[in-house]
Amino acid sequence: MRDLGEPVGAGGPVVVARRYLRRRLVVDLVLLGVAALLLGAGVGGFVFLGVQSGRLAHDGVVATATAIEVDNYTRRFQFDAHVVVTFRVAGEVVEARCYTGPGDQFVVGQPVVVVYDPDDPTTAQLAGDPQLGPAGVAFLGLVVLGILVALPGAYGVWTRRGAGKALGGSGREMTARRAGRRTALGDELTVRLHGRRPDGPVTVFGDRTIVAVGRDHVAVGRR
Repeated sequence: MRDLGEPVGAGGPVVVARRYLRRRLVVDLVLLGVAALLLGAGVGGFVFLGVQSGRLAHDGVVATATAIEVDNYTRRFQFDAHVVVTFRVAGEVVEARCYTGPGDQFVVGQPVVVVYDPDDPTTAQLAGDPQLGPAGVAFLGLVVLGILVALPGAYGVWTRRGAGKALGGSGREMTARRAGRRTALGDELTVRLHGRRPDGPVTVFGDRTIVAVGRDHVAVGRR
């Protein structure tokens, strides 16, 4: 993400830092909005699939089918393991794919108890251990992505109040030096800063929440 700071010469360190916080707030709110959409889609998808599976288990027809094709769970993070079964409905042969889990192992020709939709017999699931399959993984991915997007936005909103309070105090001149993922400010203070980290002379505000304003950088962190 690009730096949202301004050169200190554009109005002094306090003015620059407050301008940074205002612009950063917009970014944080956008991140939280996108995260909410992703989380909503992921959770909503899980709920939808769960309701569909529960409805099929409750209203479906139980049948003993025969496995004609098997793709058992053979590797970590395999989400498409399944068994294709065949059974008769009203004298007609029907084939259906049922997703399976890590504990399910089938062989061709094995009897498999399934539950199928009487209105669409090709829609079926295992009677005792239904699995969501790849669709569930996609919705899980949306949830994980939503959390990852939300973290920086939530951190920015959380630290913004402390940063604003810090800018109300007096600043002190220090020298910033990057030390791995952390930044050393002077000889005693080391903190993890977020933003485009300064390196060189800086004006530092705050004790708990730290705002470091460099020549063309603004970064915020907590001790």
